[in-house]
Amino acid sequence: MNEPLNIILWGVAIFVVLMVLSYLLPMLILGIVGIANVFLLTKEHLAHRKKYKKAVKQTRNKQTEFEERRKRNLENMKLERKKFDSTKERVESELNKHF
Repeated sequence: MNEPLNIILWGVAIFVVLMVLSYLLPMLILGIVGIANVFLLTKEHLAHRKKYKKAVKQTRNKQTEFEERRKRNLENMKLERKKFDSTKERVESELNKHF
C-alpha cells in the first residue's frame, strides 16, 4: 500500500516540476533573448552615433572650407576692384590729357 502512494507522490512531484518548468523556461528564454537584444541595440546605436559624429565633423570641415574660400574670394574681388579703379583712373587721366 505504501508503494502505490509513493508512485503517485512521485508522479505528482514530477508533474508539479514540469508545470513550474513549463512556466519558467519560456520566461528564462525570453529574458535571455531580451538581454541579447539590448546588447545588439546598444551596439547598433553606438555605430549610428559614430557615423553621426563623422558626418558632423565632415560638415563642419566643409563649412570651414566654404567660409575660407568665401573670404579669399572677397579679398580677391577687393584686389581686382582696386586694380580696376587704378586702371580706370589712369585711362581717365590719359584721356583728360588729350582732350
